Amino acid sequence: MATSRARTLLTSPLLLTLDHLLRFGRDNVIRVELGAHDDSQWCVITCSIGNEILEVGRPLGSAWGRRIADKVRSLDASRLVTNAVNGLLAATDVLLGTSPTDEPFDINVILSKDGVSAFGASELVTRRTEETHSQADVCGINYSEARYALDAQLFPEHILVGSETFPGALDVLWELVERHPQVIGDIAWTAWDHLGEAGVGRPSMPTTRTNRPRRTGLGSERLGGAGSAPPHACRSPRHDTTGEHLAG
Repeated sequence: MATSRARTLLTSPLLLTLDHLLRFGRDNVIRVELGAHDDSQWCVITCSIGNEILEVGRPLGSAWGRRIADKVRSLDASRLVTNAVNGLLAATDVLLGTSPTDEPFDINVILSKDGVSAFGASELVTRRTEETHSQADVCGINYSEARYALDAQLFPEHILVGSETFPGALDVLWELVERHPQVIGDIAWTAWDHLGEAGVGRPSMPTTRTNRPRRTGLGSERLGGAGSAPPHACRSPRHDTTGEHLAG
């Protein structure tokens, strides 16, 4: 029954019609709509053109990235353009063995928490993401904090932001933000709990009992709120002389 239901969802004309991916780029026209109500919102400081786009690191993705960034700037020159890049996704062909490489790697090591960051600072990823980062006013770095010190040397003109990082490493990450002036901040993934993001390990289909999606349980703050105090993992970090993380 689940298989039949899935097939029905995947072949639904409504879903196919609403999926912009199926017709993106076909007419060679970029359609970007920026909310007019955002013009006076001082808290809106950047416009993101993407997050973990699989085509980053490939000629097609680089070409479209520049076109979209230029289009956004033509509509709103007052705000910075950013693109959140995951170095792991920029080299999926190498990781899957479909492209040759002279750089040795161990996939099990790479997929560890520290391995993802180290691989994101590899020469391979540096080459693959250089064009994409050059298109942005603020380079979004996902899970590759090892790039902070490296990019300060290779690309001193780049402004960086930790666009996705692990809340559990906030004490280390915030120290890096304070150490490197070109890194303007850190964004924990995920602060708010969210409903049913694909790939978080909680697949479920609607049932006759309820059509509500399951909570992922990943957020450090509940959707219903967590009181007036901020969640522990997202409080302003302080560091004592021993380097121990103190929240307060």
